[in-house]
Amino acid sequence: MNNLANVYRAQGKDPEAEALYSQTLLIRRRVLGPEHPDTLSSTNNLANVYWSQGKYAQAETLYRQAMTAQRRVLSPEHPDTLLSMGNLADTVAKQGKYAEAEPLFAQVLEISRRVMGPEHPRRFDFLSDAGAMYQRQGKFAQAEASIAEALAGRRRTLGSNHPET
Repeated sequence: MNNLANVYRAQGKDPEAEALYSQTLLIRRRVLGPEHPDTLSSTNNLANVYWSQGKYAQAETLYRQAMTAQRRVLSPEHPDTLLSMGNLADTVAKQGKYAEAEPLFAQVLEISRRVMGPEHPRRFDFLSDAGAMYQRQGKFAQAEASIAEALAGRRRTLGSNHPET
């Protein structure tokens, strides 16, 4: 069911993906428990599809649940925890909650640099998202610094012609 939801999501069929991700999450909560890593992954999947549909409040709730449980179950520095933290930071920023988003971005950037390394592609995503948040606030110097660092890192690691660059 989750794999079919992934296919729907890749095709832009978010309502269909949402229905299947919701079912998957309910089943995994019941069968595996609410803090099983697969359940937490399903929580993020559903949050992602909410986010892509602009349902930021719903996405925020799920990202927050996932991150809180992942900190406890996996560790505060686990890559899945960092992904949830970055998603949460971006989601609260999209809602204009910059006072909450900025420290989350600072934390995820510091931990990802230390744990994943300064050249990890996911860290560049976090930098780009933080830069977009700064831009929306009119903090152009910080926006430029974050986005320029992400771009330079992607050029070094992926090459200038890579689609993510």
